[in-house]
Amino acid sequence: MGNRRTDPYSQNLEAICKSSAGWPDFTRVFPILDWQYCDVWNFLIANNLSYCNLYDLGYTSLGEIHNSQKNPYLQVENEDLFMPAYCLTNDEQERYSRRDAQNLGKS
Repeated sequence: MGNRRTDPYSQNLEAICKSSAGWPDFTRVFPILDWQYCDVWNFLIANNLSYCNLYDLGYTSLGEIHNSQKNPYLQVENEDLFMPAYCLTNDEQERYSRRDAQNLGKS
């Protein structure tokens, strides 16, 4: 699965673990659990892998249509333009692309 520790409800996951209670018995594997935001982008770009085009428009974390927005840390100063998601270098700013994160304040 593509979970990383910085994802909601993923902080206490193990890299390899059994399925949760109430699910059929299977083993879950989280190969990128301890990757950083930049690690994901470096891998995608180095391997020329495709990804959702919203990331090229300034989104860094996609949720539902009502809570996803372009990341303010990628906005070009004094412009209505945004750099692509792979330009973000601070892992802690990834989730500022969610409307519920805008209350955290841009500093």
